[in-house]
Amino acid sequence: MEIQFQEGIQAEITCVPNAFIDEYVAEANGDYVKVYLYLLRHQKEKLKGKEIGEALCLTDQDVKRAILFWEKKGVLKEGTARALERELQSEEAALLSEEKLSQKERLSRMERTSFFDEQKQEMDGKKREIDEEEFGGILFVAKHLMPVVTPSHVQLFEYMYQSLEMDAELIEFFLDYCCSLQKTNCRYMQKVAVDWHELGIRDVRAAREHVKNFDMAKGMKAGNGDGKTGGNTFSSKGKGGSSSGEKKGNRFLNFSQEEVDYDSLAKQKALERLGQFHTAK
Repeated sequence: MEIQFQEGIQAEITCVPNAFIDEYVAEANGDYVKVYLYLLRHQKEKLKGKEIGEALCLTDQDVKRAILFWEKKGVLKEGTARALERELQSEEAALLSEEKLSQKERLSRMERTSFFDEQKQEMDGKKREIDEEEFGGILFVAKHLMPVVTPSHVQLFEYMYQSLEMDAELIEFFLDYCCSLQKTNCRYMQKVAVDWHELGIRDVRAAREHVKNFDMAKGMKAGNGDGKTGGNTFSSKGKGGSSSGEKKGNRFLNFSQEEVDYDSLAKQKALERLGQFHTAK
């Protein structure tokens, strides 16, 4: 049989020792031979076990067995197989650590998943239509009372309006209440909204009474003997520690009249309703 290689295939040559052919080929299986030839070809390079396996379509265990075989035969230096084992263990530990980190990130994303997405099925079929004029007034109030209004906040307002069936006046009072406490975190606002709904609070009068009672209870717990806190949250001691006689300023009401677009009926109504909250205090 005449063997003829394709032209150019011998341009780069790897020399195989005759001892390999004479002494080891008969005993070595195909995978061992593949690993030996690959190591011989790349003997001046720094190789990794996984790279060898990927190049030869072998598993990590196949590579480890081949390395150990050639080490026992004296072809490779003693300790080569042990070094490969440590390398693979290190890579596996790094991979597990990366997977755990990825899992933590996924769990974190799940925990941050919007409450409204979690309740989507429950909300379907229970929604009432949004009155664009009223909802525009709610957003107008929110943007002037809150430091920032995020998409999650807008989802919350929609949830309150559609599923909790709060009217615009109650939602605007709710916004004023949360902002007076300087607690505009979406999760906090969501919890308060659901609590109000479960308590049967359906209008501003009931909400104002609830806030008043809550403040009185909190004042008594803090050591106020007569249990009076000077009214509701908006005129009582705020988060910053101001006295009960000192009324907290409201960024919304401090806006210059010239800055408001009074062509918008929704904005007018929102201003009127918010003014009524403070007049009632």
